[in-house]
Amino acid sequence: MQLNEETSSAISEIGNLCIAGGSNKISAFSDEVVDISVVQAEIRDSQELMFEIDPTDTCKDFVGLGVSGDINGYFLAKISDEIVDRTISKFPKLNASTNGGNKYESLLELVDNFLVGFADGMGGMTGLSVVPDGTAKKVEEIDFNNFPKKVLCYSSIITVGDERIDFDVYFFSDAEVLIPKVLESLGL
Repeated sequence: MQLNEETSSAISEIGNLCIAGGSNKISAFSDEVVDISVVQAEIRDSQELMFEIDPTDTCKDFVGLGVSGDINGYFLAKISDEIVDRTISKFPKLNASTNGGNKYESLLELVDNFLVGFADGMGGMTGLSVVPDGTAKKVEEIDFNNFPKKVLCYSSIITVGDERIDFDVYFFSDAEVLIPKVLESLGL
């Protein structure tokens, strides 16, 4: 599936609002301003993603959250392990941090809140029901056979004060079903 200019623009705008929803949610845990870059949206082949999404890669951390409702799928966030400490330090109000949890408990809480905000943003923008299935979990293994062939990917940079947080969000939901539903909800 290729995105034409109008469709690509609509999907990118939804991505901006979804990423903004996630950023707004996590801003409650920081004393600094949380901001986002412009989102780039693309549809990628899940087989192609196998090479960049490898949970056995000890340099990256993967956190996932399933969603259901009008849109079903699985959010996956990828973050470089080398920036986890710096990232968590920017969010001193996380419950895991204030209760003496380790950095990965804090990371899970942070990404969980971001992904819930992302889902809320998508639901608020489109009017479609997007309900998180439980809480985000660290992903140790991915079976690409359970995912659709085409995946919606958003790339964005979040800044907290002067610190940059780079992570990618992948939405494993059948793009052939997801995009028409989203566009229809927007009247396109």
